[in-house]
Amino acid sequence: MLLRYDDGSGQLVEKLVGPGTGFRFPPGSVHQEEAITDCVLIEASTPHANDRVRVESAYGIDAGIDNLLPSTTPEQVTLLS
Repeated sequence: MLLRYDDGSGQLVEKLVGPGTGFRFPPGSVHQEEAITDCVLIEASTPHANDRVRVESAYGIDAGIDNLLPSTTPEQVTLLS
C-alpha cells in the first residue's frame, strides 16, 4: 500500500508499506491510502463517519475529482453511534 500524507511541511510525503506494517497519521493530518496490490486495511479513526475534505487541488494533484466522493460540510458530519 502506498501512503501519502502531509508531514507538517505543506508537502505530501509518500511511504510504501507492506504486510504487517503499522502506521499512525498525526491527528488532523492530510492523508490518503492507495492499494497497489490486493490488501486488507484495518483502520481506527475518530468517531466521525463522514469527515472528508478534498485537498487534491491544494497539492496540485489532478485526481479526476468528479469521480470521487465530495468533501463534507460541517453540517453533514455525523458521529457514529
